[in-house]
Amino acid sequence: MPRIPHHRNFREEIQEELKHSKNPLSLLDLGKRLRIASSAVEHEMLKQALQSLVDQAIVHKHPRRKFSLTPPNGREGVGLISFRHGKAIVYISKPTQQEIQIQRQHTGNALDGDTVRVLIHARVIGKRRQGEVAEVITRSSQPITGTLEYDGSFYYLVPDDERYHVDFIVADANLNGAKAGEKVVGVFQQWSLRQASPEARIVEVLGNSGQAQVEFASIVKEFQLPASFPSPVEQEAQAWSEPTEVVPDGRLNLLGDTIVTIDPVDARDFDDALSFKTLSNGEVELGVHIADVSHYVQEGSHLDVEALRRGTSTYLVHKVVPMLPEHLSNNVCSLMPDVPRFAFSVIMRFSKTGVLKSHTISETLIRSSRRFTYEEVQDILDAHGASTIAPPADPGMQVIAQQAANHPLSSQAGEQALSQRGGYHVSSKTSSQQLAASARPVSKKRKSKSKDEKVLGTTATREVAPTPTSTSTAHAVDDRYVQLILQLHEFAQTLYSKRIQHGGIDFETQEIKYQLDDQLMPVGGSVKVRTDATSLVEECMLVANRVVAEHVEKLKKTWRLPEPPPMTYRIHEEPDVEKLADAVRVIRSLGVDVPSGKLTPMQLNAVLHAVSDKPERGVVSMLLLRSMAKAVYSEYNVGHFGLGFTAYTHFTSPIRRYPDLFVHRILKEYAKGKPSAARLHQLHDQAGLISDQCTVMERAAVEAERASVKLAQALIAQEHVGESFEGAVTGVTSFGVFVTIPKLLCEGLLHLKHLQDDYYYFDEQRLRLVGKSKRRILKYGSQLTVVIARVDLTKRMIDFTVPV
Repeated sequence: MPRIPHHRNFREEIQEELKHSKNPLSLLDLGKRLRIASSAVEHEMLKQALQSLVDQAIVHKHPRRKFSLTPPNGREGVGLISFRHGKAIVYISKPTQQEIQIQRQHTGNALDGDTVRVLIHARVIGKRRQGEVAEVITRSSQPITGTLEYDGSFYYLVPDDERYHVDFIVADANLNGAKAGEKVVGVFQQWSLRQASPEARIVEVLGNSGQAQVEFASIVKEFQLPASFPSPVEQEAQAWSEPTEVVPDGRLNLLGDTIVTIDPVDARDFDDALSFKTLSNGEVELGVHIADVSHYVQEGSHLDVEALRRGTSTYLVHKVVPMLPEHLSNNVCSLMPDVPRFAFSVIMRFSKTGVLKSHTISETLIRSSRRFTYEEVQDILDAHGASTIAPPADPGMQVIAQQAANHPLSSQAGEQALSQRGGYHVSSKTSSQQLAASARPVSKKRKSKSKDEKVLGTTATREVAPTPTSTSTAHAVDDRYVQLILQLHEFAQTLYSKRIQHGGIDFETQEIKYQLDDQLMPVGGSVKVRTDATSLVEECMLVANRVVAEHVEKLKKTWRLPEPPPMTYRIHEEPDVEKLADAVRVIRSLGVDVPSGKLTPMQLNAVLHAVSDKPERGVVSMLLLRSMAKAVYSEYNVGHFGLGFTAYTHFTSPIRRYPDLFVHRILKEYAKGKPSAARLHQLHDQAGLISDQCTVMERAAVEAERASVKLAQALIAQEHVGESFEGAVTGVTSFGVFVTIPKLLCEGLLHLKHLQDDYYYFDEQRLRLVGKSKRRILKYGSQLTVVIARVDLTKRMIDFTVPV
């Protein structure tokens, strides 16, 4: 990374002088204070900088050529600064929600995560609001992970995270034993002069840079993920023993009911279970039974405080950082088969057409009769010819679409589901050279229904086994379980159809799962897509979450309140009009017919259905995904656009999500009757705090997960430097295209400078590169051959060239 050049920033110096001056100053006064003679070359630069500040209304020009800072009057704000792709955004929450874009030259000595005061420029019609950093108010305390380098004179900490646009100089006294070439963790020291590099101090040495174990460890440090639980938290967890068959007062005894869990084959915690009955009047009863974590994690306890601090479990490629200690998550709370467990159950009665007739929400004692894996359930459905809804998946396009949807350039990037359960695959039997052969897409035999839950930040896709499944599985299962699975599947189809009819959007998403050896090197990968088995569980969880949210909403009328009682909702607002219009413009350029005007969810589904059997399928889905807003937690309900629900919450995963735990708590409290006005006010404050905290922690978890995936991709690509592969474009920018290689499940950048066959220009309106002479077009989905030219593990980046 290039060092910061030594030059003067006259804009900052002018503002600093005017800030501390009691009276307006002339250009001559400013020159004297800054020690710039009127005959000097720098004087003209000073004059131009001053005029620029006047033009942007940052400096006010008085009569007689005097100058002072323009009074704020709404042209100033305070917020957090975030760096991305050479630019920065300051998020100002008060007095109005604003995102102020800051050009690199106007960021001063601010770093990512700092709280800054911003001077907001006059608005230019048709462009984003611009501004510049006037002052750093509070420095971020986040650690800086990177590689220590020595240039012959000084030591520098070169950050891994691209959000740091500068290197940090490290004094000899601050090395803490670190040596050049090692991966280290540093903390910010000072940045007193704009023209000098910031200073850092090394606090931990992780090991030699480039080793998979060290690189993965640096991600844990970079995102400040806790390595263990504090002793008081572990002690509280260990104090809880497993339930017995004695039914406590106030709990519904469901020990005799047939209840099953359905999870990934490598799951270690089971927080949801299902039951199903056909009643004599023709109605059906669906039971969704969730681990009663709130029984053990009590409000204000050490366990509770730590769980809220973490907000969520974080699923990295190489490990899981859990929200709760293992004794609770994998044992006492986990709905393991053949043992009694406390649960919180939503038992819903529906007509055969999926109309909700009644429901109860009860604390229960259950016993899971059998544990199913998704593969076993899918075998049963396949063996009995169970029908499906969505068309067969295209594995190659699914990988390409998901890479693009999660690309940093995407507004949807990072909005991934925290959906993986259990740990990771570690195998020492496979060498990293066998990766290409072991990267297995899902068989086309398996049909999958699309979903928007993963992209919108709720529970998501499950893994499809990369190896062929045995058709004998279904015959080895007791017939009563087979019938239960078939009934659940049939009713899940009813729920799905009803949800789509009411505005749910049928996006297609998936994840990639990597296998690691004992040194944490990726040696294989598989695509995890949605199947009928995962759809079965998903639809049951979705309807339970919706019913719980609607249950609390209805208490407003029951208790005669001006507003519904406090709750944490999972909300998803309508898409930004401009972003959706941009996506539609590109989709139309692909030859896809899209209705004009404001698009309804039904129309979006119609567009997706129209391309369901075409090559453009994955690209269209990705472009629409990118136009969607991010789902967040909120104490105020605005509905869930992507799911088509007027009210929605998170109730079904309290082992790994704190909002679910809070919802359990307030449901139990509301079951006792209307709380006092003071208590309702307290709960409302809690709901707001929890919503904000958990939204922030969820996004941090998603960023960490994405970083670990990018590292896995870089480690894979490093084994194939110099080799050629077929790929597809998953991102288009003014400086090149991002290309995904399905065979290796990795993505990299093909820079414009490597496209030597023509002069390419960027068609921003259609998001494509066009060759000026030969008219070759590179757009989303374009197929091309690339060579892996360079891999930077530190930055987790892959560079491509084209074959000679």
